[in-house]
Amino acid sequence: MTGVDIDWNKRPYATIGKLNELRNMFAHPKPHKPKVREWEAFGTDAEFRKQLRDYRPEYEERLTWEFCTRAYDDVEAIWQHLLEAAKINPIDALSGGSQGFELLAWVDENGGETKA
Repeated sequence: MTGVDIDWNKRPYATIGKLNELRNMFAHPKPHKPKVREWEAFGTDAEFRKQLRDYRPEYEERLTWEFCTRAYDDVEAIWQHLLEAAKINPIDALSGGSQGFELLAWVDENGGETKA
C-alpha cells in the first residue's frame, strides 16, 4: 500500500513471523508430543516433583521476557516506519478508544471564557 520495501527476513519485520506462529499456537491449538516420551527418574520424591515442575510447553519456552521486549520494540519500529512511509501524523492514527480530550471551556475572540 505504501510502496515500502519490506525485508521479512530482517528485524524488525522478521519478528512478525514469530509473533504469528505464537498467535497460531493459541488460536489453533494442537496436541503436542513431549520431547522425551519415556525417561527414568532417580532421586527423592522432591527431586522428581521438581523435574515435573520444570516441564514447559513450547509456547512457554518462546514467551521469554527477552522475546516479549524485542517483539514490542519491533512492532513499535514497524508502526513508526509505516506511519512515516504513508506520511501520517501519529496523532491522526489514534483511535477514540485509546486517547481522548474533554472540552472544559473555550475562549472567544474577545477573551471571554465560556464553560462547556
